[in-house]
Amino acid sequence: MRDTLTLLKSSVSPILLTGTASGLLYGIVFGFVTISPSLIINEHGYSKGAFSLFSLLATMCFVLGSVVNIKLSGVSALHKFTLSGWVILGLSCTALLWISIMGADSLWLIMSFSYLIFFLAGIAMPCSVLLMLGFSDTSAGLLAALTGFFHLTGASVGAYLVAIINQPPAHAFILTTTTLSLCCVIACAFISIQQSD
Repeated sequence: MRDTLTLLKSSVSPILLTGTASGLLYGIVFGFVTISPSLIINEHGYSKGAFSLFSLLATMCFVLGSVVNIKLSGVSALHKFTLSGWVILGLSCTALLWISIMGADSLWLIMSFSYLIFFLAGIAMPCSVLLMLGFSDTSAGLLAALTGFFHLTGASVGAYLVAIINQPPAHAFILTTTTLSLCCVIACAFISIQQSD
């Protein structure tokens, strides 16, 4: 108990920033989970079987990202996490400009974008868990619970945003992804500043 109280007193700000950044990326994943049935089945008319296949491919991309994360063991967790956030933000802005200017919102474009996002999330999410658990060796249970809390909160935020944005599903998903990844990158910037002090 004493170790936990000391941890919360000395590291509450970095824990909150790391948890928030992690939850925001998790929100992107659940934004897709929320919007994909409407996008794939309702808007583009694919069957439930095809929807299951699209979802399986997204899961495989996430797993592939996790494997790549293991292979990049020489790179720090914070660097991999931050870089993934920046790349997701860049992809989101590019997709948003492409849809806004070109009016191209084909399912294949959106799904290719989503698979890249899932791959990058697969790299980032294990890093976020390592970052959170790295704050203390003796309070791993509390940190694991906090990680779950931030992930569930981020999932709720992502699902809520795509549901309330009054746009077609593809636009709503990309707007949500852009917003959440921008906030994640900002949180990572503050984490880096704190670590350098």
